[in-house]
Amino acid sequence: MGDPDTGSQQSACRFDIQEIGGYLADLLSMEKAPNEVTQFGGGWSDVTIRAAWDEVAVAARFQRSAGLFRNNVLDLEGQGEVLRILAERQIPSPRVRTFARTTPIAGMPVLVTDWLSGYSPVVWSPEGQAFYAAVGDGRGGEDFVDVLAAIHAINESHLDPESHLARTMASRTTAQELSEFRRIIESGAGGAHEPLFRDALRWLESNVPVETEDGRSLVHGDYQPGNLIVDKSSGRILAVLDWEMARLADYHYDLGWIASRFNRVGSDRFAFIVRPEMFFESYERRSGRVIDMARLEYWKSFQHLRHIMMFLSTRDSGETSGMTADIRLTRGLSNISNLAVMLAEQFGY
Repeated sequence: MGDPDTGSQQSACRFDIQEIGGYLADLLSMEKAPNEVTQFGGGWSDVTIRAAWDEVAVAARFQRSAGLFRNNVLDLEGQGEVLRILAERQIPSPRVRTFARTTPIAGMPVLVTDWLSGYSPVVWSPEGQAFYAAVGDGRGGEDFVDVLAAIHAINESHLDPESHLARTMASRTTAQELSEFRRIIESGAGGAHEPLFRDALRWLESNVPVETEDGRSLVHGDYQPGNLIVDKSSGRILAVLDWEMARLADYHYDLGWIASRFNRVGSDRFAFIVRPEMFFESYERRSGRVIDMARLEYWKSFQHLRHIMMFLSTRDSGETSGMTADIRLTRGLSNISNLAVMLAEQFGY
């Protein structure tokens, strides 16, 4: 939800922009239709719209019923509740304006938040890697760790037990996610029948770390610079975006993704921004938690297989249905072989 020049690709799946603009004006009780309505491809599962009036700009995400990797994402109602919890704890995130379970736009639910201006370069581009390396040793890198530690300080006790979010989170377990991997592998989607993937899944199923109460926290699920809006001069985080992969889990779930090789290809920094030694020391100091290296290795393997499954499962839905023109999907598909090599090396092939 940053400025349009941040690298988001406009979607090939077009909707009636005039109809959406009129609907948002009514929903937000605006006196007139927006001056500008633009559709973007950010978010593989949802339709993302920017609507702007003279002094107000919002981001509206309409939830597809069959988006990419739809079975494994948090719905918009849950995402809105997460954003409200973050706001209460002053964790940088978009302010929620409203949520509607059904709309005249193909019946899709919608979550409307403030549109946040800032900087979010494509992280794997030369420009993005140079920027994050430059700010990573300063306040930008510190913020990256501070905000993650603040997110991980949120646990089940911060959820209203009667809320939609609490009910949804209860079903978003490691066992459920591994079951989804098995479904994809057994379906053979996009070549998922590869023996390496079956071997990795069996190992992951047999070695799930015992989850402790104090280790279970809110995790983002895809915490990396591509889901941040930052200040261009300092690298400080203005907002953490895209909470569709959020769940309650072992905090190493996020750490494994941040430390994975795929999340820092060609860089000596975790997630292209923080040097490993700085990350480990800073995270333990700021969170008060200990990083268990054995758990970290498990979740690194898990994240490699998870992203392979995600890209394989979206290959068919994305390529055959024309559901998205988001360039990140193309890059993800092209990197399946790289991820497979990384996974094989982790398992000693």
